[in-house]
Amino acid sequence: MKKNEIKKYKSKVGIVIPILYLLVAAAMLIVWPVPSSGALTLQIIATCILAIVFFGVTWIAFSTYYILADRCLICICGPFKTRALYQDITDITEGFSLLFSYALTGRRIFINRGRNILRRIDVSPSEKEEFLNELSTKIKHYREIVQK
Repeated sequence: MKKNEIKKYKSKVGIVIPILYLLVAAAMLIVWPVPSSGALTLQIIATCILAIVFFGVTWIAFSTYYILADRCLICICGPFKTRALYQDITDITEGFSLLFSYALTGRRIFINRGRNILRRIDVSPSEKEEFLNELSTKIKHYREIVQK
């Protein structure tokens, strides 16, 4: 890869996204069983909310990626975006979590930028080894971080 060329690492999509799609489909079946008098407005509102959730999940599923720029890691997940300066990264570990983050799988890489839990970024690149190799070339103190 050339020096100025920036590579996007797409997120690996785990079982969470298909489960969300099934939940939306199940909710649609619950909302529209048999029309009853006066319930049409409620059904239309519920359908609009479920459509927003469906398109939101689709947007996140197809637009989550990570960029290893010159001075920082950039994580983009649908409408959400964050940056982590390489010099602020204190710990990199692998683990499992289902909390909402920039990772779309349970198995993910935890990138800590301090001791505060809100300073943690979870990522799940589909090309994990390549991502970690390039990250190691970007972070000057990578060996100390990984050996903790």
